[in-house]
Amino acid sequence: MAGFGLVIAVAAVTAWAVTPLARWLAFRIGIVDQPGIRKVHREPIPYLGGLAILVALLASLAATMLLAQDAASSVTRLSPQVLAMLGGAAAMFVIGLVDDLTGMRARHKLFAQLAVAGWMYAAGIRIDSIPLGTDWSIELGVLSLPVTLLWIAGVTNAINLIDGLDGLASGIGAIAAGAIAYVAHDAGNLPVAITMLALCGSLLGFLGHNHHPARIFLGDSGSLLIGFLLATSAVATGSKNGASLGILGPFLALGLPILDMCFAMLRRAIERRGIFSADRSHVHHRLMALGYAHARTVHILWAVSGALTVLGLSLLNSGSTDAQRIIAVLLVLCLYVIFFRAIGAVRIRDSLIAVHAAALRSKVVREHQAMHDELQLYFREAKSIDQWWSALVLAAERLGLQKLDLSAPRRDGTIRQWHWAAAGGPLDGAEPFCAVLPIPHRRAGPGLDLRIAIAMDTMEHASERVTILARLLDKHSIATLGKDFEEIDSADKARSGATR
Repeated sequence: MAGFGLVIAVAAVTAWAVTPLARWLAFRIGIVDQPGIRKVHREPIPYLGGLAILVALLASLAATMLLAQDAASSVTRLSPQVLAMLGGAAAMFVIGLVDDLTGMRARHKLFAQLAVAGWMYAAGIRIDSIPLGTDWSIELGVLSLPVTLLWIAGVTNAINLIDGLDGLASGIGAIAAGAIAYVAHDAGNLPVAITMLALCGSLLGFLGHNHHPARIFLGDSGSLLIGFLLATSAVATGSKNGASLGILGPFLALGLPILDMCFAMLRRAIERRGIFSADRSHVHHRLMALGYAHARTVHILWAVSGALTVLGLSLLNSGSTDAQRIIAVLLVLCLYVIFFRAIGAVRIRDSLIAVHAAALRSKVVREHQAMHDELQLYFREAKSIDQWWSALVLAAERLGLQKLDLSAPRRDGTIRQWHWAAAGGPLDGAEPFCAVLPIPHRRAGPGLDLRIAIAMDTMEHASERVTILARLLDKHSIATLGKDFEEIDSADKARSGATR
């Protein structure tokens, strides 16, 4: 136990001492976060905290190997796994630093993270099964690789996303690192336990400069480093522990940032925004919107994360059967969700309605695509203006349009008109949506104006149906009929002569 205290102490002191140097260096090379509309700080703050965390972590592990012989031998016996984690952490630090310096595109940053996660999988840090108790586990088989990549990249970005207030990510990271160290020690995985204690101590020392009002931020280099180490340590711990805690203990310890990320992605998907787009609806934003001060918000989230982590680990350890342990996990997750619901970070009923609406919309999109593909066949078969108009009327009926009007000038200056109206007439209480589509033809000058009317349940749905019609007419306009349109005059005259 004295060796464990040494790890934390060395890491904390080193981080506290090195952080001012990292702050000075950040100002020198221009890694400074300027105030903005999405920022809560009002003056430039350097964000090179990841450097201090990495130096303190490595210094603490080095001191452990030099001074604590028992711990050193434990690290040495599994050095390939430990070194792989530290190498991956250094790679994540570089990815974050490049992003801090140049602003990487989100997809490029994600690809880089997945590449590092793939390296960890090749190094043996992988999720082959999810232990739910002493006698029951879910074997992943071929899903091992995607689940491992998803877990590592997901947790890494979860810590990155929650790094929105002074000391928030650092404090939650320290809580999670302490919890994973406990689980790793319980599993007899001392190297991972020591690594997590070193990370916990580094974060505690860094908090001396990062607590509100912060004098330095983690930056992406720091948040990605922390998230990656937490994710890989949880995997390494779970792979060595098929008993009561497994990977479920670390999962509960990371419950707050993971759920915040999941709810953010759900919210953006419902609103049809990019999953990497920014917003101000994260859990810390919601607490501040309720009137809590900056520091109080951070302390509340620390307390919630710490309390539910301790509760979850206690319940998992005390559960005598697999069913009890599963119930314990579900209980803690429900408490997390209740907290999110209470502060308005997630609206369960509204989310379910929106998910249902999104599913219906996806179904409609598929139906529209199938309809578009089928209607193209009728337009391809059209060889004359009358056949083209018949195909257009069929499309209008299938798309639920109310009216079609098209006028074409003859060579003698008169106008030929086509008109179609739906049999049922306008829908009761529905406001019509009207549009004019220019139809290209062979003659010089502007296109012919196709006037359409459609019952509008919502403007979006109406415009989607008009868009399908426009896509059809882009490919199958009157111009595609060759010379047929040019011969309308002679055909009309022939029909007129036959009638007389």
